Amino acid sequence: MTRKRRPKKIRTEVMIFCEGETELNYFKMLQQKYNGSGIKLKLRNENGQKGNKLVNEAIVWRNAQGNGFSGSIYVCFDDDSQDKDSLVTALQTANHHHINVIFSKINVEVWLLRHFRPIETTEKWLEKTWLYQRLTETLQLKKRYESYKGQDIAYKYEDYVQDAATNCAAFFGETALDSSVFYTNRPFTNFNHSIRDIFSIDTL
Repeated sequence: MTRKRRPKKIRTEVMIFCEGETELNYFKMLQQKYNGSGIKLKLRNENGQKGNKLVNEAIVWRNAQGNGFSGSIYVCFDDDSQDKDSLVTALQTANHHHINVIFSKINVEVWLLRHFRPIETTEKWLEKTWLYQRLTETLQLKKRYESYKGQDIAYKYEDYVQDAATNCAAFFGETALDSSVFYTNRPFTNFNHSIRDIFSIDTL
């Protein structure tokens, strides 16, 4: 008796709008890591936009494509001391236009550090200085982590993506992104959910 082959999933194009070079380089690393997924990624970071402006840039881009793009669109930004009401508006606008949001509080380093350690107490994880210092030590960088902003060191995370997802799930479970996240003092990120969806990874 022959085994039935499972039908191949239809892969669609994905466009990701990133607010910074750190996120952009990280997604390039993921693209190489999960090359077998067959997903084509387009990375945009033309104006270093944040929140609402990044969402609007994504909307303008999609409208300009007409029927030339039928894939999924993601915008990736973090808290970065932005006004909470502005963050809520950005999420609502994105949802209205069927655009997915990847969000980290307080910054993307909240996700990056989870590649190497779980959350013990939330207070430290909401301090940029502490996050940067831990990454400097953990990555064994010759200079302070902040000095590498804009440089591609994403390869250092490649072997630990699953660990990051595990550490994230251990603290937040399957908590989804909604407006309440912006008003709580918790180092939230939905990077794990987004990576799983973008690359169709069942185990992440």
